[in-house]
Amino acid sequence: MAYYTDNSKFDKITNPSDVWSKQFGPAETVPASGIYRCIGCKKEVTSNKGDKFPPQNHHQHATSAGPVKWQMNVWTNTEGK
Repeated sequence: MAYYTDNSKFDKITNPSDVWSKQFGPAETVPASGIYRCIGCKKEVTSNKGDKFPPQNHHQHATSAGPVKWQMNVWTNTEGK
């Protein structure tokens, strides 16, 4: 889980793009830089736009956790906009 402080310097997105709700498989191209959480086991990775998500063998799940699928948890504003 990503942790943060309650600090007014942080911006809240009021109209998030589709990248927040989409899920991405192992080795797919990262659409936006950020912290992504595996929906099955809750492990997180930091990934840069244009790179690939970790491959399938990055970590293994128990059968009950389902497939490895990454979903954006924190967007990192690397463009300064």
